[in-house]
Amino acid sequence: MRYAKSSRPNSIKFDQDYLYVNIRNIDFSFNYNGKTFTYVPSAGKEIIINQKTLALENARTLFAFGHRTETIYLNLSYLLHMPSFVKELNIILANRDYAIKTAAYASNYTNDLIIDQLEQWNVKRLIDKALDNKDEHAFNELLKLL
Repeated sequence: MRYAKSSRPNSIKFDQDYLYVNIRNIDFSFNYNGKTFTYVPSAGKEIIINQKTLALENARTLFAFGHRTETIYLNLSYLLHMPSFVKELNIILANRDYAIKTAAYASNYTNDLIIDQLEQWNVKRLIDKALDNKDEHAFNELLKLL
């Protein structure tokens, strides 16, 4: 009997194109013929997923599992034949949407703050220019913007 017991990721990072699931420090077990093989982070340490196609970019990466003195190596494509592993991977992919939306919101909020600050500085610069030119009408209009 083969099955994965636990596969919670250590961290999930992403950029515009890829999702990186770091599994270096997780408790991940694989049961094979009554022996429990525990994940050993000596070989594969990360799962890379293309964000647009959701395809695994490193399906041939080998992951090491140890039981006492015995070590076996399984590639990621082999692990995908286990329903429990696929279920855990689907949970990770579902959480990725939330992480991306949260990061995008934080990024948009930061951008809005920067734009507001730049607009305020621009208005103050224009007020200084209106004062230098002794343009009372422009000065009064710009004060309304503050």
